Amino acid sequence: MPEINLTETTATAPEARRGAWIPALIDWLNGHAPAIELLLLALILLLAAGLRAYHLGLKSLWLDEIFFVNASQQGGLLGPYGALSVAHPPAYLFLMRLVSSLSQAEWALRLPAMLASTVGVAALWALGRRLFGRAVGLLAAFFLALSPMHLEFAQEAHSYALFATLGTLLLWGLSRAAQREVARQPAASGRAWRFWLSVWGPVVLVAVLSLYNHYYALAPVGLSLLIFPLLLLDAGRCPLPSLWREPGQRRALLHLLIALLVVGLAFLPQLISQLAPTAVVASQRSLAMGAGDLEPVFRLDLKSFADVLVAFVTYRPNWTSDPLFFAGVTLLWAAGLVWLLWKRTAAGLALSLWIFLPLPVIAWFAFQTGFSFAPRRLIFILPIFMLVVAVGVTASARAAAAAIQRAFPDRRSWTRAAYAVIIAVIVLAFVKGSLDPLSFYYRKPKQDWKTLAAILNSRPAAGDAVALLPSANGPIQWYLTADASLVGENVVDTLQQLCLDHDALYVAEATTRRPLSAADARYLAENFITVPLKDLALYYRNCRPDAWYGAGAEKLFPLAQHSDLAYPPTRRARQEFEALAAQFAPLIAQLDQSPAEAQPTAPPPTATPVPTPTATPTPAPVVAMDARTLMTVMVAAAPDDPLTHLRLGAYALQEGATPEQAGEHFQRAIDLDPAAWLAYGLWANSLANTGQITAALQMVDQGLVITPDNLALQTMQARFQDGAAAATDDAYPAALEAARSALRERQWDAAVAAAEQAIALAPDRYEPQLVLGDAHRGANDLAQALAAYQQASARAPYLSILHSRQAEMLARLGRADDAIAAAMTAVAIDQSRWENWHALGRAYAAQAIRDNVIVDPAGVRLAEAALLRAVELTPATVQTAARALDELRAAVARAQAAAADAARAASPARRAAAQQLLQSGDAEGALAAYRALVATDRQDRESRMGVAAALAALQHKDQALAEFRQISADWPDFPFARLREGMLLEETGDLAAAIAAYRSAVAIAPDNADAHFTLAYALRRDGQRDLAMAEFQAGLALDPSRDSARQALEGLQAEP
Repeated sequence: MPEINLTETTATAPEARRGAWIPALIDWLNGHAPAIELLLLALILLLAAGLRAYHLGLKSLWLDEIFFVNASQQGGLLGPYGALSVAHPPAYLFLMRLVSSLSQAEWALRLPAMLASTVGVAALWALGRRLFGRAVGLLAAFFLALSPMHLEFAQEAHSYALFATLGTLLLWGLSRAAQREVARQPAASGRAWRFWLSVWGPVVLVAVLSLYNHYYALAPVGLSLLIFPLLLLDAGRCPLPSLWREPGQRRALLHLLIALLVVGLAFLPQLISQLAPTAVVASQRSLAMGAGDLEPVFRLDLKSFADVLVAFVTYRPNWTSDPLFFAGVTLLWAAGLVWLLWKRTAAGLALSLWIFLPLPVIAWFAFQTGFSFAPRRLIFILPIFMLVVAVGVTASARAAAAAIQRAFPDRRSWTRAAYAVIIAVIVLAFVKGSLDPLSFYYRKPKQDWKTLAAILNSRPAAGDAVALLPSANGPIQWYLTADASLVGENVVDTLQQLCLDHDALYVAEATTRRPLSAADARYLAENFITVPLKDLALYYRNCRPDAWYGAGAEKLFPLAQHSDLAYPPTRRARQEFEALAAQFAPLIAQLDQSPAEAQPTAPPPTATPVPTPTATPTPAPVVAMDARTLMTVMVAAAPDDPLTHLRLGAYALQEGATPEQAGEHFQRAIDLDPAAWLAYGLWANSLANTGQITAALQMVDQGLVITPDNLALQTMQARFQDGAAAATDDAYPAALEAARSALRERQWDAAVAAAEQAIALAPDRYEPQLVLGDAHRGANDLAQALAAYQQASARAPYLSILHSRQAEMLARLGRADDAIAAAMTAVAIDQSRWENWHALGRAYAAQAIRDNVIVDPAGVRLAEAALLRAVELTPATVQTAARALDELRAAVARAQAAAADAARAASPARRAAAQQLLQSGDAEGALAAYRALVATDRQDRESRMGVAAALAALQHKDQALAEFRQISADWPDFPFARLREGMLLEETGDLAAAIAAYRSAVAIAPDNADAHFTLAYALRRDGQRDLAMAEFQAGLALDPSRDSARQALEGLQAEP
């Protein structure tokens, strides 16, 4: 540092003294440089470790991590580790095996990568310092510490972080070896091996670890052959010819070859055992790519290389997210590369080879084999990229300082100050530019299996089902503890069946794997609420027939959103759901109310119906059932059943009959069963409704004589005598409202508690019993719900909805006959309510279809007719009945398909029995057996051939010929029906027609030797010698072992 000249006239003495602190400070810094360097390095490493440890376990393990950790737990302790052994060497899998045996928490599984990444920052400092000095080493380490891409893989349970660090250490070892080889003094031969071990031992160790950590390490290890000679030239500042002229240089190159030979020998076991099969797989994929059987997963173009550059700088989706920062870092990198090639050509070429050469080679390999290509596979280049950026910073600062010195030659102290200030400004700008990419990384979720599994583990109730689509099965099992059904190829059918059997359905999908068909995707979109997560989707549907299909989904979105992680699609989907729920608000309010409170009425003519997705397109309509038809069917089935006449009386009241007219039916029911309390109750209620209180009381008293403990009649007696007992304060209404509020919030336990409190305050009221039943039904406690509904019905037997509620619970409990009885009573009381018809349809369906088998086809028709009436009565905003109808039709289709499958499964045995009958001479029995098989499956070609053969055996040759010809028409490529037709024609004496049939068979199957021989024999019989010889020759060319055909040919050839 030059001293300041106090005698110069360009500055006064005070001015000189004011500027004297700058060189003094620089001198002090130079004097303490090692300590300051270590302090700065420690701060950089603390920063790197802190950034990498922050939220280390917050994000879910994603697909690759789950597969990697799962593979590490397979096989023996030292491998091979499952299917991933083909794609990954064993070193990091072994490390994961050890770590996962201690803890399977996300932070623990990612801890080795975090530590390796932090060590990688220190390794880059060491490399930069060795090649270009302290400033470059510290800057490179600092830039790498802030790298979003380096941070990403520092928080991933995979081998990439260690791959990058080992690559940096390999380059450091080569640089160190070059410098040590140049500085070596001639030594005794006995010490040569010690020198080689001290210099090349670290290189060999790092190279072997690299190869056993990641197969792509073949690129940097192979590059050593090119890079080390350049580093050797740089270390000795020697010209290129010195490599083969100078003995020391030749000796250094020999040492490199020995080192690579040792590395190769150490890697040979892995090369033979695992990498060779990997090469075979790659070769097979390459052939498949060439044949067009495998599609490329990316395009090999300049954009692929540009994407790598963006990843190295910002690791954002595109450079426009951080345009100034991206442009600035890219310019600094370019400046560093230019400076290196200009001032340090050999080192610049070495680093250029390291950066540029692997990229096209690995990209080409991925393109040729159909493997994915991602910047992470080039992560070993990232530290060297940052090293060149650091060189660019120091080169730019040096150039700017030199310009200042030239502009102000008398202020030489400004040069170093300017150099330091420019570097500080660039570093601050780099920090400012890194904030957004780092913030983006921390807010960006990984593939969120953890959140999805947490929802599925906690949210579904006892009556709900969890289903996994093929794309989600496997990875989610790492987190999932709930029972789940695996969905196969028939997605729609499987989900519909699950929905029929459960209250709600949760379906998991990975959107980036095994995409659904367009039809399956459309079905899910139209019939489920979608809750998107990162690269995943949760589909939800409320399957309860009396609920909106989206009811309950509002609880899922808060669970899917994370306060620390941002995923906009989840927020947008929540907004869309809330808008949809607002459209359905009237329906939801109606469904949340007590059924007794919310008697559904048709919407006004001007109301605009809210569109609701249906499960499947509605088939062509059939005749809907009406109450009169139902009563007719009921009377025909059970004319002497007291319930039949009870319902006839209730139906008569609906049709406008007077209590006296309806009383004839009620009286008939009582005559048949004096204890038919409901007949007394309905008859008494009809009398009371017309003002005949005294007559109503007499009817109730008559019933109580027979059934003195009947609660329903006791309640009616009290009501007719004194009116319903009312609560003396506001406690009962408050308790009832609290129960209904909890019901609307789906807080089942709270609803049960509040309803029981209301019941205690007003035990004679039906409303709290109804709410109690609804709460138990929501909690899927069907038996308790049924008991509550029965108690409510006992207090208000004239309310049809209470009977239909019982029918619903009875059907779900498997008591189909009781369910039908309750639902028929509900319809008889009120045929205008869609819920009653819906309950009747579900009850008939439960009776008719059991275990995917149609046990009562007539019941299926009754179920469909009842549901069609429910659909007609349902308001436009309610799709429950329509969905139930669709589900019934789907269940019927599944049952029919299952029956057909079962019949087809039994077909081989039945066909063998028919063949046995035919061979034993029982052609009639064989014909009947074959026809039964064909009736089951018209596409059963073997059975149809059997029908024709049996007809021929019975001498019904015209019918047999017709059957053979129909088979040929249905299967144009099937030659054997033509052959059998020809044989039958020959039996009838029509040889010409037979030959025509044989020719058709040969045309269909020219490679079938039997077809040629059959035609040849027919031609010989017809005297067509030359044509017969040609067909024999054609057949023998296909099957030379047929001696009889050869003899026939030789006989023809011997004829004159």
